Amino acid sequence: MSEEDLQPPEAAVKAGRRLSIVWAIPLVALVIGGWLVYRTLSEKGPEISITFETASGLEPGKTPVKYRDVVIGTVSKVSLNPQERTVRATAEMVGTAEPLLTDTARFWVVRPRIGIKDISGLGTLVSGAYVEIDPGAGGKPQRAFTALEEPSPITADTPGTNLVLTTGNLGSLSRGSPLYFKGIEVGEVLGYELVDDNSRVLVHAFVLAPYDKLVRRTTRFWNVSGMRFSVGTEGLKVETGTLQSLVLGGIEFDTPNLDSAAPPVAEGTRFVLFDSRESGQKTAYTETERFIMYFDSSVRGLSIGAPVEFRGIKIGSVLDVRLEFDPDAATFLVPVLAEIELDRVSVVDDGSGGSTLTADQRRKGFRLLVSRGLRARLKTGSFLTGQLVVDLDMSPDTQAKLVGRNSDYLEIPTLPAGLEEITNSVAELVDKLRKLPLDTISQKMLHTLDGADRLVNSGEIKTAVASLSQASQRLNDLLSRADTMVMPRATETLKQAEAAMAAAERALNSLDTVVSENSAFRYETQTAIQEIAAAARSIRQFTEFLQRDPSALLTGRSPK
Repeated sequence: MSEEDLQPPEAAVKAGRRLSIVWAIPLVALVIGGWLVYRTLSEKGPEISITFETASGLEPGKTPVKYRDVVIGTVSKVSLNPQERTVRATAEMVGTAEPLLTDTARFWVVRPRIGIKDISGLGTLVSGAYVEIDPGAGGKPQRAFTALEEPSPITADTPGTNLVLTTGNLGSLSRGSPLYFKGIEVGEVLGYELVDDNSRVLVHAFVLAPYDKLVRRTTRFWNVSGMRFSVGTEGLKVETGTLQSLVLGGIEFDTPNLDSAAPPVAEGTRFVLFDSRESGQKTAYTETERFIMYFDSSVRGLSIGAPVEFRGIKIGSVLDVRLEFDPDAATFLVPVLAEIELDRVSVVDDGSGGSTLTADQRRKGFRLLVSRGLRARLKTGSFLTGQLVVDLDMSPDTQAKLVGRNSDYLEIPTLPAGLEEITNSVAELVDKLRKLPLDTISQKMLHTLDGADRLVNSGEIKTAVASLSQASQRLNDLLSRADTMVMPRATETLKQAEAAMAAAERALNSLDTVVSENSAFRYETQTAIQEIAAAARSIRQFTEFLQRDPSALLTGRSPK
């Protein structure tokens, strides 16, 4: 073989394709990756920090941040803040959550909780704990937050009105304690705090719509937590609310004259939280007048706060009870200062629209009542407790005894108590009996009784009684004989007279037919007949008299 035959043939070079399809795969992957990176960067929201008391339920990269069960972020880091001894969690939020991150937003960890009122967060036993956000309304953008230790019972989008109640003592109230209106639960307590000077407690409460329209400026709030025992003029009094309020505490409110009350209150309006319904209702009467009464006897059982009543209706209460000594007269007096609520007394409307009186008119009216007999006396309100009340009533027949020591208040004259009047009367009677000469009177009475005994037991009395008995027997015999002898004869005479009169009348009737009306014979005959008739009447009267009194024959007494 020649050398030329051993050389390889020249390669034939052909024009290749521009781009292989294999290169399209990494290009597409690069585009998709770039688009994902862009999307991730564009959707990535701000990074926030949330301060917690503990890290319970927080896991970096796993614990989500939710709003209405929609994930809007994830906890990316959990670290300890040694200076403040708290836990700081960093959360990466989505871009759409940025409008929610304002200074009104609130965060808390949702995990299983068992409370007195309810059990919450049971769903996290399966899904795990998460951070809940309540964005609030309005506010400025913010990136650092402090989480709540307890979940917020009322979210910002819950319709209703927030109120602030001030009280001197929180009592049994706690976060979540219910609010009642006529026994219906219409809200709850959101929390509480002390005021700056630590003198009072501010209770933050929320009233749900539409019940918040019932809250007006005249609304009264009072505490219905637990049970209250009091002993007063009504005896033992027990006040208690619902079973729920016994456990959780509670607040009740009411609005008097709701139809004519002012419009509903605005957000954040402050009210006073009273200890009881009675103390809350007392402030509803704004027109008051103070009176003073002086008692000169024991006021044991009369205490501050005791009711002032008018015919059994409470119109005020006692404000002060003191003891005063008058060195000039060497006497003690007990001035009792009372406050009468003028609004409790209304005037009957006569149709002229005069049923509404001003405060000055009411005060003048009370002064007029005092001049016409308004008096005060102490009365036992409860025999069980011995508590006294001040009872007012009209006694126009009693004289007003005024002390006139205090000119700052209108004085109401006083009367002794009913039992005291009886005691004074008995004391006066005993004093009069002591002044009587009882020894002399008793000796004279003994002498008189001795003389009467000697007279009764003497022989002369016995002889006189026997003689009187014999005379009485004789008189009875005489009357019996008169009745058997005189009465028949008198009766026979009467019958004869009546027969003669009848015959005369018949004769007169016969002669009347033959004798003229004006004849003398007729006149004389009529006269005779009239005399005979008069005689017969006399005899009849005499006979009737003897029948009534037969003893007249002996005594000689004539008929009248």
